[in-house]
Amino acid sequence: MAGKLAQLKLDAAREGWNRFIRTASDEAALLEGCRFSFDRARYVEQFLNRFCRFTQGRWAGQAFELLEFQRECIVWPLFGWIRPDGRRRFRFADIFLPKKNTKTTLCAALEVYLLGADGEARPEVYGAAVDRSQSKKIYDEAAAIVRASPALRARMKCVDSTKRIVFGGGFFEALSSKSANAEGKNIHGLVIDELHVWNTPTLKRLWAALYYGGIAREQPVSIVISTAGEDPDDEDELWVEIWQRAEDILKGDAIDTRRLPYIAAAGKSDDWTDPATHRKANPGYGTVIDPEEMTASCQEAQGKPRLRAQFLRYRLNRPARTVCEWFEQETWDACSGAVAIPPGSPVYGGLDLSSTSDFTAFVLVGRRPDDSGQQEEAEGTEKGKEERGLDENGEIEDRYHVKPFLFVPEDTIAALEAEGKYRYRTWARAGLIIPTPGNVLDYRFVVKTIVEQSEVYELVECAYDPWNATETAVKLQDEHGITMFECRQGAKTLSEPMKKVERLAKQGKLNHGGHRVMSWMFSNTRVKSDENQNIRPVKENPNSPKKIDGIVGTIMAAGRAMVAPKPKPSVYRYRGIRVIEIESLSGK
Repeated sequence: MAGKLAQLKLDAAREGWNRFIRTASDEAALLEGCRFSFDRARYVEQFLNRFCRFTQGRWAGQAFELLEFQRECIVWPLFGWIRPDGRRRFRFADIFLPKKNTKTTLCAALEVYLLGADGEARPEVYGAAVDRSQSKKIYDEAAAIVRASPALRARMKCVDSTKRIVFGGGFFEALSSKSANAEGKNIHGLVIDELHVWNTPTLKRLWAALYYGGIAREQPVSIVISTAGEDPDDEDELWVEIWQRAEDILKGDAIDTRRLPYIAAAGKSDDWTDPATHRKANPGYGTVIDPEEMTASCQEAQGKPRLRAQFLRYRLNRPARTVCEWFEQETWDACSGAVAIPPGSPVYGGLDLSSTSDFTAFVLVGRRPDDSGQQEEAEGTEKGKEERGLDENGEIEDRYHVKPFLFVPEDTIAALEAEGKYRYRTWARAGLIIPTPGNVLDYRFVVKTIVEQSEVYELVECAYDPWNATETAVKLQDEHGITMFECRQGAKTLSEPMKKVERLAKQGKLNHGGHRVMSWMFSNTRVKSDENQNIRPVKENPNSPKKIDGIVGTIMAAGRAMVAPKPKPSVYRYRGIRVIEIESLSGK
């Protein structure tokens, strides 16, 4: 067997394709009679170059040319290796790359190829993502490639309403977890986008329905393309299973002649600040990845845990937890100035309505002009806006005053205290939390408090989490005339308000009166970020007895306050009282 393998490798070397024999699985494929076809590999590359165009960025409108790593490690191996009967060797491709290495563009071009030029009768090609928004991006990229090519545009029809591209009797379609009838599809080509976020039961069912859905086709192919996830030891995560299998094949610890693995990543022992590591992890370094921009991102991440985790995962493809501390506890505690919201002042509310046996938080935020006298000092200085106490527009940042109302069912205080070893009874006696009668939260008590506060202040708007709160929100709006704003608890809606609260705290422009329970809730708050540096508040452990409801309410209320018109300070701040003498008509 060893002699036969050696002879096959010599034959491959004479034919010029021995560089594609890289793993023990490749050697096993040789022994099975597989070989490499330059004609098949070049055919795919020529299709991409002739018919596909870049549609974004500096290369928009130019012919699609494969980068060296795309050709040598992905496209040529995937389509060039063939079995003795002429069919493709690889049934699956598992590709893990850092962000910005043209994963999406390459996959969109391959989806168009599989639909229009792979020689399959009535092909069904799918791009699958976690939600409708991401699936639309997949479709939009493929449709843009078709529309940019006169030849493709004349033969393929893009149907935006259904996210389909139709060609002859076949089609490409973008799917999400909301897509119906995932079962029973006769799949010729499939691209799974960003596997690291396929972690819900619904998505796992979609995965099972799609990933092995090409059994009736002659040479189907399923392509997984993703960055690393957070916890490489969590074997319940799909990405971990696929990543580990790819690693095992690359190292020779597993033999699988049907899978093409490719991982570009920094190692655990690599210095993440070293440009050599940046180059190692990013095969597009120096072409699609700007080294100067990479260095700038790295420098920004140093000393900032949240940004470091993002950099490791999304720029170096190294698994890293993106749940980390928000900002320093000392900074929050330093914002203990008195809460001063005069009656009748405009305020904004945040309502985090919990389950009936847990904390519920209603938080008021009042936005007032800052009286610290920093205007003259701030103007003309070269320091950053955050240091100078300025907002995004370079104006003096208003001071935000936070007034929380934290409700807990009275009969559950003992149980909560025993579970978490926190001083709920002491907090209740001090008036820091509000016990409500019974063993479940009486939402009428919450409504009554909100209505009472709306009579003390001008409650402009109240943001609420629609989970478990829609009925209460409708009651507050329809029966009491309070304007309610639905605020979903995702990074897209909470990121900017959360960053605003952080900036205010660091500028010393957040007053929470030293509220001890809010300080405790802040200590429990962690931040989870995505590849776009959007953030949202989370607990470190979802099942922890530690609470963050008051902080979530603060973020929601601040989100409404920050989009309100800037309040104008009284003229008496700057010039005092003027006396005007008026001569009476009588001349006295």
